[in-house]
Amino acid sequence: MVKILARLAVILLCLTGTTAHAQNEPDERWSDITEVIVKAPRTTEVTVRAPCPAMWRLQRGESVVWVMPTLTTVTFGMKWDERCLKRRLKGANAFLVQSEWIRVPAEPELLKKGRIQDVVSPETYARYKAAARRAGESGARYERFRPGWAASFFLKDAYNKHNLINESYPRRIPLLARGAGVPVREILLFTGDEDGRNSRNRLDAAGDEACMNSILDRLDHTHNKLPAMIEAWRTADIATVLKLFPPEDERCFPPRQDGKIIQQENERRWSQALTTALNTPGKTVVALPLSWFLYRGGALDQVRQDEAVIVTLPEGLED
Repeated sequence: MVKILARLAVILLCLTGTTAHAQNEPDERWSDITEVIVKAPRTTEVTVRAPCPAMWRLQRGESVVWVMPTLTTVTFGMKWDERCLKRRLKGANAFLVQSEWIRVPAEPELLKKGRIQDVVSPETYARYKAAARRAGESGARYERFRPGWAASFFLKDAYNKHNLINESYPRRIPLLARGAGVPVREILLFTGDEDGRNSRNRLDAAGDEACMNSILDRLDHTHNKLPAMIEAWRTADIATVLKLFPPEDERCFPPRQDGKIIQQENERRWSQALTTALNTPGKTVVALPLSWFLYRGGALDQVRQDEAVIVTLPEGLED
């Protein structure tokens, strides 16, 4: 059971960020192309009760790629308007998605002695217990693990308790593609090497406590902002999604910054996949994690370096 939880914890931190930076600092995470979305008024020519999630159109010559950036934490069985995606799938050559969860091994370490309350500050421990009460859990069964691992396991429990799931895309997306007769191709998720997966074992005492606080920040974001962020995603309100998206946080990784390496490698893989699609005549449809697509220097920015690529800003239900 512990090894399964460790694998899930590693995957969770590969695909999601945790809050760290002050909210009043300039948010420079996003590609400069998103400034148009944030500053422009949100309009649509078609009035619907629930517009579709936003899709981006990339074109190079006779090749068109439709991209749906996805959230990686959503409510289980989340409902959303599928009409836009169904329409884009008609006649597509392929549908590209992130590979399913990879069962990556990790070796979570126990504390050499004592419990969490013996190795973190009273303030951090009180915060951990308060988060447990809020989530309807005790957190007690993980108190002999190092703080970073304990918080990771607890976060997974809290997600299960509140019907949340971490995936690269809503589960129905591949089913829609197959129902339209479109081949589904997976882009392999990079989760780091063995040292990267066990990076929390290399944290010192202060780093371990900082990692615990970063994960508790993630849980606060889940309670306070995730519902509104999910609703904004469902209704093509990209500006609100970007505003509510949790800031980057490397506190669970040592100075080697394995988290940044994981992010950059996955962005590179997606940039390569998009470039291949843009060199293939016809239409390709894509669903990939929003941050890897829209982060500054991410997959979209890398593709935009080709001046022949035409990028159309996201749309909801418009034709």
